This record gives sequence, C-alpha cells and structure tokens, in this order.
Amino acid sequence: MDNTTKTGEGQESTDNYQLSIASCPLKRIALFPGTFDPFTIGHESLVSRGLELVDEIIISIGINDTKRTYFSLEKRLEAIQELYKDEPRVRVMSYDSLTVDFAQQMNAGFILRGIRTVNDFEYEKSIADVNRKLSGIETFILFTEPEHTHISSSIVRVSSITMSPPFSVRLYCCLVASLLSPARRPITTTAVSEKLLALSSIDCV
Repeated sequence: MDNTTKTGEGQESTDNYQLSIASCPLKRIALFPGTFDPFTIGHESLVSRGLELVDEIIISIGINDTKRTYFSLEKRLEAIQELYKDEPRVRVMSYDSLTVDFAQQMNAGFILRGIRTVNDFEYEKSIADVNRKLSGIETFILFTEPEHTHISSSIVRVSSITMSPPFSVRLYCCLVASLLSPARRPITTTAVSEKLLALSSIDCV
C-alpha cells in the first residue's frame, strides 16, 4: 500500500520528505506560510533574510477553499518553484491543514512571518501566541525592508488585471526577477505597473 501523500503538483511526497530530514535532527527548519497570490519581492526579501537565521525554509501555500484567489494553486507553485530552483535550502509545498499541524509534520521548529505596518503586529502576535500554545512552535517576525513596504500581493494583482494579454506565470517570473536588482531601488505601485507593461511587450524566457 502506498502511504505517500501528494501535497502539490511536482512536489516530493510528505512521507519521503520526512524520511530525508530524519537524518538531520538538528536542522533548523522554518515554515513560511501564506497564500502568496502572488509571491512578491517582499516575500523574497523575507526568505533571503530568514535563511540567515535557519538552515531551511519551506514556503508553504495554504489551501483555503473558501478564499478566492487570482492565481491557481498550480500557477503559484510553479512560479515560486521556478524562482528557487537553484536554492536547495528552499522548498515549496502546499497544505490544507492547520499551519502548526503541517509545521510539526515537516519537523519545522519555527514559523516565519513578516509585517509591513504596525497594524499587522497585533494580529501576528495573537496568531503566534496561539501557535505556541498549541504546539510549542515559535514564530519569528521580520519587518519588511523600507523600500518594500508599499509592495503587496494585492498591488501585483491589480496591476495584472489591467494587462492585455492576460498576466502569465512566465511574465510574473520575469517581473520578480527584474525587480530583484542589486540596487534595491524603492519599488512603488507605479514602478510595478510600468515594469509589467514593459515586460508584456517582450518575450520573457
């Protein structure tokens, strides 16, 4: 009988993953949960900085059938996996259970969260307190870098809706890659919209 559990298209099974990490009991693993509709440069910054604190980060896309998303689960998985295809310390998976349950299943001792504004803090603190009570798993919070404060998934969604032809995963990957410049210039709504329009007229490979 096959006991593997498929957590997302093209992903390793949960059972196989648990076997692979069993040999590394001291590995510091953090779960980075979210809808990621879509994954933004702000998310990328959190992952990059988080990898300085832990050995591995599992970007975990939560499945919520009651929440409508602009990009399908498959497209979100594809886009994020493409971005991290050369980073062995980052895994991309999906889950449809409580975040703490999935974290325990993956042997993750930490949950990574980011906050952009003061208004986010109380909400994140409440969730972190509950998760610690339920599982003992600690949450560490990273503040968004100032130049990324105005970037959110909703901004990218709104920009994509206004595009013709429709926003594609390939175009999205080009957008994120092009915004991850060494200069780290401040990214505004206008900059994202302009970049989307520019990329829509070229062939992103």
